[in-house]
Amino acid sequence: YKRYRVFLNVNSVKDSPTMFSRRVFELLACGTPVVSSYARGIVELLGDAVFISESEEDTRRHLEALLNGGEWARASLRGIRRVLGEHTYRRRLATVWETIGLRRAELAPPSIAVLVPLQTGQDCRPLAAAIRAQTQRPHEVVLLAPDGAPAPSPEWWRAQLPGIPVRATSTSGDPWQEVIGSSGAHAVAVMDPRDHYGPDYLRDHALALEYAPNDFVGKQSFRRREGQTRVVSVTPGSEFHPVRSVPAATLVVRRQAFTPEVLQAVRTGRIFSRPSDDILSIDAFNYVQNAHVAYGSAAPMESRMLALVEA
Repeated sequence: YKRYRVFLNVNSVKDSPTMFSRRVFELLACGTPVVSSYARGIVELLGDAVFISESEEDTRRHLEALLNGGEWARASLRGIRRVLGEHTYRRRLATVWETIGLRRAELAPPSIAVLVPLQTGQDCRPLAAAIRAQTQRPHEVVLLAPDGAPAPSPEWWRAQLPGIPVRATSTSGDPWQEVIGSSGAHAVAVMDPRDHYGPDYLRDHALALEYAPNDFVGKQSFRRREGQTRVVSVTPGSEFHPVRSVPAATLVVRRQAFTPEVLQAVRTGRIFSRPSDDILSIDAFNYVQNAHVAYGSAAPMESRMLALVEA
């Protein structure tokens, strides 16, 4: 299914609230957009994740948008999110258990702690706003700053992030023990105040941790701000492939793999590399490198421009 750019689906049963081919779920989970004839079950269960066609004109319009109109990448990601977030066997089994009165299965996604390596003179307001807007709430936020570096205090961060635990540590002593030893999260995400993170950033990484065995998840394909208003695509075509390196600020690492060496690498470098292709590179959306870096007299990018790279 993943080899197809688009899949055309035909339904023989139109009025059932649940009955349609299982392949529709499987195609969407593989990132293949589906154009389908009408079926009540598809509309009610999958909504805008499937393109419904009731005429030849509808089909041509959908295919044009997907193949030539720039809609394909967003449609692909929308299908992955819908199926992996709502329509897995684990979720169906949990519904059965709850219906017959058995203990409800744990359905919470992997919890993610956010690690913020701080530098002198950074404006942390955009990152605080991005963390606050995440559709998956962070388990906690851990601030990592060089000794004596002037930065917003933990109290400032707590005021910006109501209800989210905030801890602070320094790069002296044993920062790894402070970051990992005291955290109960399943994974750690590195987020950089210089960069932009869309609302579904953590959610998409958490879904990847659920369906993939990789200890490291990031974005080798992403957008980068260059100059005052220019945004370029970097390494397009790496989405949902194993890779050897990603920007450190896109990295999410399972707790058991977050070693002192990993912490040192993400704290001191913009690129995180591995000896082999064992990092899963996910979608290119919801991240813009250098979005909040000042270029001469240019202000950080406006929110309306950043919204163009979200999905």
